[in-house]
Order: sequence, then C-alpha cells, then structure tokens
Amino acid sequence: MRKTEVKKHILGKKQKRILIFLAEDGPHTINATNTKLFSLSHYHATHTAFKSLESKRLISKLPNGKYYATEEGRFTALLYGANIKKVKETALKFCKPEEKEDLMVTYEIIESVGPETASVILRALKGKTELAYLPLDENEAKKIFSILRKYPKWWAHVEKILRGVEHE
Repeated sequence: MRKTEVKKHILGKKQKRILIFLAEDGPHTINATNTKLFSLSHYHATHTAFKSLESKRLISKLPNGKYYATEEGRFTALLYGANIKKVKETALKFCKPEEKEDLMVTYEIIESVGPETASVILRALKGKTELAYLPLDENEAKKIFSILRKYPKWWAHVEKILRGVEHE
C-alpha cells in the first residue's frame, strides 16, 4: 500500500517557535510575540519570520493586527512538537460556533493516530486523497470509525464515501 505523506514545511528556529506559540497560545501581534519569545532587539527578524509564515499560509492576520495559526499552521506546529492539548484548547476557544464540531473531530482523530496520519485521513474525508491509500491498520481504522460515529454529520459523509467505493 502506498502512503501519502503530509507536507512538512521546513521552518527556521524562530519560525518554529512563533508558529508553536501562536498555535498553543492563540492570536498575538508581532510585537507581543517578540516580547514574549525574544528580546526586543529582534523585532526586525521576528517581523520577517511572521511574513514568511504568512506567505506559507501557516498564519493569518486578523483585522485587529493579531496573527493566528491557520489549520495547516496548527498541523505543522503539532508536527514540530506543539502540545496537542494546548493547541486543541486554543483552537476551540477561538473558533466560530459552526466550526466547533469539525475541530472536535479533527483533534480526536489527531489524538488517536497522530498528526501525520490524521492529516491524510482528513484529506481523504474531504475528497483530496483516495481512501485506498490511507496508511491505517485495522485497529486504527476501528478507532477512526468509532470517533466518526459520534458525529452524525461526519458519519453520514463517511457512509456516502463508502457507498461510492462499493460501486466502483
């Protein structure tokens, strides 16, 4: 079986620290991040790191000037060792009400199989990867199905995908 790999962005030390900080702690301005993580004399380098992360779509700017880790940014932060509990709490704290269920499913899957495998599973559920290439053993598949069954919207989507596979 062929495995689909998660795109892991190559980041410098400062970019990693900033991304993990935003993923775990929530939205912050460049200045506030610089003050908490680095000395004030590093502002220019911090600003450059923010712009690089923004160009890679790992962070995004809010209208109030604060930056937050995007979904891909949170996954990347997890791949670089961010604390999953903190990232999950922060994501749920700052999400829109209609996004809460999707985030709960996402983080339950991540906690069950890890961020790399979870990323592949979620891409398959969104139709971006073929189900045949999921890197799951039988136990992992059972875990994922038991998680998805708890969420009717997601389970209905899985059933629809599985019916499509049966007809091929």
